[in-house]
Amino acid sequence: MRIAVVDDDSRVMALLTKYIAAFFRETAYVQDDFSNGAEFIQSLSEYEYNIVFMDIEMNCMNGEEAVKILRKQDINENVFVVFVSSHTNNLTSLFSLRPFDFITKPFSYDDVNNILSAIMSKINTRNGFITITTNRQKYKLSVNDIMYINSDKHKLIIFLQNNKTLEAYMKLTDIEAELNAVSSDFLQIHKSFIVNRKYIKQYKRESIVIGDATLNISRQYQDSIMLSFRENS
Repeated sequence: MRIAVVDDDSRVMALLTKYIAAFFRETAYVQDDFSNGAEFIQSLSEYEYNIVFMDIEMNCMNGEEAVKILRKQDINENVFVVFVSSHTNNLTSLFSLRPFDFITKPFSYDDVNNILSAIMSKINTRNGFITITTNRQKYKLSVNDIMYINSDKHKLIIFLQNNKTLEAYMKLTDIEAELNAVSSDFLQIHKSFIVNRKYIKQYKRESIVIGDATLNISRQYQDSIMLSFRENS
């Protein structure tokens, strides 16, 4: 995760830095700071950014000019741009630059937190990742690495394709919702099991073989799973 903060007001930059650090306190990231748009544009020859907080009013290339150049390079619009401004007037011209959001000075931690939460949700969905909490740390997990998930009392055991496991204290229904938001490969076969169809070695009406495990399919899921396999065969 690489973030750029572009603002010529050191107080605003310090506040954004504080709020970004609070949000990503359990996640690795790099932040680069720039006092004008020209400095930021020069950095694009070396770095690619995921998120950019861009002040609109600056000397030596303002925010609008800088994002116009950015978007010429970022043709797939992978960069999430958040414009920062001291007013809300005459911002209509900026919509053509496809910003993710606007933030008005003075702003609070909640303002920044809400924007970053929405951006991270979009990034995870786009890249096929979900976020779980294990050992009190947030962990970004590629759904392609998940073979199956077992709900065991108050925790989940996540079996990965590299013969490793992760434990997370969350509900099976919650992780199922996250998985379904980024992939169509996951099936619930039992009140305690969700499986990734990509890793299924053998399928019968009553059970499946996935990795080294044989998992039972509950009666309530047998018909829907059989139909799912037919549709994807």
